[in-house]
Amino acid sequence: MDNAEVLDVAGKRVCQKISGVPSGIFSWPSTGGSPTGGFVSGEPVICGGIDGQRRSKAECYALRNNKFQKLSNSLTARRGHAASAVVLDGSALLVTG
Repeated sequence: MDNAEVLDVAGKRVCQKISGVPSGIFSWPSTGGSPTGGFVSGEPVICGGIDGQRRSKAECYALRNNKFQKLSNSLTARRGHAASAVVLDGSALLVTG
């Protein structure tokens, strides 16, 4: 899968498809997948996951201007099949597992 979509659950607008999805990040099990994420400071953020060789990843990406951009601050440990929660003020993503 090389694209993603944002769903407007309130149904008030049609959202565009998103290009530039990091390779294999959503397509499990053949080429990888299983990232975790949430809305941090108003942006969708995804971290970790499994690559095509079934190795855990540490990279994080934010959806900006309708494209996923790699963040300079990634996880300190590689994580696949992790869980996450956004802290109460929405400024950080807690990733565990």
